[in-house]
Amino acid sequence: MAAGRLLEFGLLIVNGMVIAFAIHIVIASLAVLTQELENTIWIYRDLMTLGRFPSDIYDSPMRAILTFIVPVAVMVSFPAKAYLGKLNNIWLAHALFMAMTSLALSLYFWRFATRRYTSVSS
Repeated sequence: MAAGRLLEFGLLIVNGMVIAFAIHIVIASLAVLTQELENTIWIYRDLMTLGRFPSDIYDSPMRAILTFIVPVAVMVSFPAKAYLGKLNNIWLAHALFMAMTSLALSLYFWRFATRRYTSVSS
């Protein structure tokens, strides 16, 4: 029982790092497109601050935003829920799907941004 929870916890920690990596790729892509980075980083930091607290304390619209739009809850809350045994397998599958989708979309956006890149110096 405890070994299964630890395995899920470890899997979701890696899953959260993949999602964080995907978000950083999107931020870098926005920087390539707009040559502006500071405001986007602050928005990301503020959303991560919201993720410090369990997603269950927020009302449903905010919880949906933190789970489906910007998957901060998937990165931060899901590993803890899995370790405590409060995350069912459907949400585990959803988290893995969210990581794969986030990474694929961020890489697509990176390719889009680098194709549209024009030199800053000229």
